[in-house]
Amino acid sequence: LASLVLPGLAVTLFDRMGFQTFLTLGDKDTTGWALRKGSTAWDASGKIHTDIQKGFINCEVISFADFRAHKSAHDAAAHGKQRVEGKNHNLADFDIINIKTSAR
Repeated sequence: LASLVLPGLAVTLFDRMGFQTFLTLGDKDTTGWALRKGSTAWDASGKIHTDIQKGFINCEVISFADFRAHKSAHDAAAHGKQRVEGKNHNLADFDIINIKTSAR
């Protein structure tokens, strides 16, 4: 049965269908969200909640490579790897984002 497993198949199919993933980190959970390739931070905010999108101010972004290199989002940010981007920023696959919003 182990021979039926194809490592990376789901990620490859997801990519070929034109999707990418962005991540949000909370105190107790991490969530992966599906998004069309070429989508912006503003598009991503609408995936989370339309109220967040309406109140979008900016978003903090850490690349997945920087996250892996520093072992945590906190350490990556402490080493200057977190950047602030506007609503027109095109997200890369597996970017870790924290959206700042005026929504309450």
